[in-house]
Amino acid sequence: MGEAAFSRRALLGALGTMGFAGSAFPQSGGCRDGYGRPRCPLPVEQATAPIPPVFGPTGWKTLALESFTIDVADYRVEAAFYAALLGWTLREEDGSRAVMDIGNLGSCIFRAAPPESFTKDGPHAAIRNFSWVIDPWDAKKVAAELVKRGMTPVAENRGAFQSFWVKDPDGWDLQICNGKGLSAGRRKASAAKPSLPFAPTGWKTVWFDHFSFRGRDYKRSASFYANLLGWKPAFDEGTQIELMAVAGGSLFWLNSSKVSPSANAAAGTTKATSSAPSATTARRVRLIRFLLVGVRRHGGTPGRPHP
Repeated sequence: MGEAAFSRRALLGALGTMGFAGSAFPQSGGCRDGYGRPRCPLPVEQATAPIPPVFGPTGWKTLALESFTIDVADYRVEAAFYAALLGWTLREEDGSRAVMDIGNLGSCIFRAAPPESFTKDGPHAAIRNFSWVIDPWDAKKVAAELVKRGMTPVAENRGAFQSFWVKDPDGWDLQICNGKGLSAGRRKASAAKPSLPFAPTGWKTVWFDHFSFRGRDYKRSASFYANLLGWKPAFDEGTQIELMAVAGGSLFWLNSSKVSPSANAAAGTTKATSSAPSATTARRVRLIRFLLVGVRRHGGTPGRPHP
């Protein structure tokens, strides 16, 4: 990440601690209009205060986004659309899914799903899980650390590729893996060519702006990812938090529609809720918003997106 981007994030964080961020900067969270108000009842010091860690840090570092999976009604149509519009390249297809390279930023897996798996009036697409490459990797030690923190790791290995699936505090499927899967495969050019629905734009995707998803208690979720995968909190607005997942790359926005229950409990206003997932929480988590920005014409100079 560039110096200017870091300085801006540091500035936002400093202003947030002084109570200015809710009114001085446009926000999408519940505290955007200020603190001590109906949508954001706590004072800024309490709303943005850190909570005790959900568990001790593993010491792991996230090296790369391995992949994220989107269930769709017609995976071939989706894969062809993103190839034509944003320059994603087809890595492989097996009759039930298409794996797309997003340059070397990560991979998107479009997976066929039955129509009844989607809401009646909603989009026929839903992001289902994420996979992250961590370091250091030792499968036995990784499994032991996950168990120590109350998780039940489920192994999924293919050749040299090793991984474990776990659940985050909202019941979201999370895969952590070594660097011998899709992230390694992206270093080699793919010869696969999908049939495009329109003339390609010639654009190339050069940056992830952020992934955003909603959970029941964003502070607990943020603590989970920060201590498990080494992500760095950048700015806590009071109802959402920004985490840097990969150095110089992806951002995660963890948010809720109200002040974190953990923050309320710390302030003595309510009791902290259980971290067990509920049907409502699971539904909200599926409403992940994936925003990708930063495209350029081939041969142009990529600009650093607005952080």
